[in-house]
Amino acid sequence: MGFMQDYIVVMVSWNKEEAYALLLEQLKVLCRKNQLVACLGKPRLKLTELTESYREARKMLSLSNVYKKEETVFDYSDMVVYDMLMNADHKDHIHPGIIKLMDAEESDCRDYLLTLKTYFQSSFNLKKTSEMLYLHRNTVSYHLKKIEDIAGISLEDYQTCLHLQLSLSMLELDVKNQ
Repeated sequence: MGFMQDYIVVMVSWNKEEAYALLLEQLKVLCRKNQLVACLGKPRLKLTELTESYREARKMLSLSNVYKKEETVFDYSDMVVYDMLMNADHKDHIHPGIIKLMDAEESDCRDYLLTLKTYFQSSFNLKKTSEMLYLHRNTVSYHLKKIEDIAGISLEDYQTCLHLQLSLSMLELDVKNQ
């Protein structure tokens, strides 16, 4: 049995960023109340560019199904990295340190991956990471040191951290696509 999906396309004009931010908040409230999902393309200035904004919104609809977040509004500007990752060949791009962590014999390695992901999500803030994971700050520090040791990396290196973040996102997309 198939289900028909209904879409509503809304074009909005605004002249100030504050107006857009207010509209976004109102849209989030509306979607939460009515159990709806809204997907937004990047704002465009020219009428001829609306088609591209529509395509981006449709991509967000696909991503919202794969990347289940508790969000009700998916903005292309916030999720463009996931769009890029959806079109990448993941197996050849996963950081070797992530593979080492996944292959390690230690039972804590899955916890280390969660610690690493949360550390990135908290913008490298140790205190916030520990609060998000309900762990003592010293435990998070220990996990990060173990991650560096097992993976053979430095979390002080920007390129390494970027590669690790993208690798974790690719793995998450792979799992959710299965």
